[in-house]
Amino acid sequence: MEQGFKERAASVERLLEGGKTGFVLVSSPDKEAVEQVRYLLEELQRKDHGIDALIINKVEPDFGPVEQGAHEGDSKKAGAWNELVANLAELSARSQAEHRVLEEIGAEIGSAQMICVPLLEADVHDLTGLEIVVRHLAQSEVP
Repeated sequence: MEQGFKERAASVERLLEGGKTGFVLVSSPDKEAVEQVRYLLEELQRKDHGIDALIINKVEPDFGPVEQGAHEGDSKKAGAWNELVANLAELSARSQAEHRVLEEIGAEIGSAQMICVPLLEADVHDLTGLEIVVRHLAQSEVP
């Protein structure tokens, strides 16, 4: 049994080093997950492997500038408006932080392609959701 394991391990090693195998890392854009990508990159480089692509999933959109102006009118509408503006400011700050992290890791992956899949309206749990992800991936050429 041990000999069979050693043979399979050697076969996998040959496959990984044969030039026909590529590595694609998939991550979310949050800082902790990107730190794990950095670790994997270092380990692959230590073994003389690179990556072909980095896919970042659930990327927040760029919300653009947030106008802080107060809502004119009755206090109930003004309160609701201010809550919406505060929510937009929080989402925008999170998006900007994510994009800074993505710029940093993008500079570290060399010639590998980084593909961003946006945060979708719903979690992917069926074929329809997978088709949406595939459309985003197909917009980029993965080596």
